[in-house]
Amino acid sequence: MNKLILFLAATIMSISSIYDFSFNDINGNMVSLSQFKGKKILFVNTASGSEYASQIGALEQLYQKYKDSLVIIAVPSNTFQDEPKTNDELKSYFENTWHTDFIVTQKTQVAGAGQSAVYNWLSHQSENDMMENNINGDFYKFLVDAEGKLVGAFAPSVDPMSDEMQNAITN
Repeated sequence: MNKLILFLAATIMSISSIYDFSFNDINGNMVSLSQFKGKKILFVNTASGSEYASQIGALEQLYQKYKDSLVIIAVPSNTFQDEPKTNDELKSYFENTWHTDFIVTQKTQVAGAGQSAVYNWLSHQSENDMMENNINGDFYKFLVDAEGKLVGAFAPSVDPMSDEMQNAITN
């Protein structure tokens, strides 16, 4: 009986919370996701060379509209070979080209070998206990609710200001 209890405890412990993770922002500062408890979090893997790069402007609009209840985290990535910029160039790109106020991380691997821990959690049901997601391009979006549960995954083509996205954020 003790083995069964240990097995069940180990199984329960393997499901981690999004709040267990941290990352480095574009300035090199460590950011703990636990500080965002009580707010929804939208993760978006970005790339300046992507056909969807103009969505960065829409992400800023979305952030300004919902910033009291929503955290947006842009995750620049060269996973799909569309991000040639360095972290310093990315910082300038987001600040000077798009005038963004949302959080931008350092360049990160979002799929495949070397996938970041956060994106491993977002993309595997065995980690997030909600859904399996195949990140197959830049600007894939993940929405986490205010309790830390993964509640939505959106294809790159879904515009951040679309009714679909806003309804997911407000519900």
